[in-house]
Amino acid sequence: MITKKMLERAKVNFKEHKSTLVFENDAAAIIDWKKEGTSEYAVRYILDKGKGDLVVTGDLGTGVFSFRNEASITIMYSLMNDPGYAVEKLQCSTDYFTYRLEDIKEDVREMVKKYGWGFHTDVVSEMVLDYHDGILGTEKAEELADTLGVKMYAFERIGERVHPRICLWCIGFRMAVDGLK
Repeated sequence: MITKKMLERAKVNFKEHKSTLVFENDAAAIIDWKKEGTSEYAVRYILDKGKGDLVVTGDLGTGVFSFRNEASITIMYSLMNDPGYAVEKLQCSTDYFTYRLEDIKEDVREMVKKYGWGFHTDVVSEMVLDYHDGILGTEKAEELADTLGVKMYAFERIGERVHPRICLWCIGFRMAVDGLK
């Protein structure tokens, strides 16, 4: 779901944006979402209605979402309501997720409560961050996960958050469609 924090950030970044339906037919649609006279935070959404693919390009980077079903602008509007779901449909992009120390610490604190670990939160958090940064190798990470009593796939997701760019793409698409009405 789109959080209040994400929405507030998007409102600031897209404050003066206007949407333009550049092209639409039965097969495709192109929507531009930008502030007049600048490319800052400008986004172009290209929708393949038959395949349910959404290509996003512009100042916020490039990504290709593939929902694998027919999708009108209205259907895509509802699909882009949840960045967590949308990222699962992302086929290519830079940085799908972020792994910030504060998020890692938050997740580790929750796991300490849930599993009753007797580990120091900051030490475990630093080791998880080292893993995500490529400093702590896979073998050591597997040992740590085993020591913590979690599967490696759960260990790898500690601190994982959908990248803000993807959230902005989702919110921007919905705001652009709203602007077409």
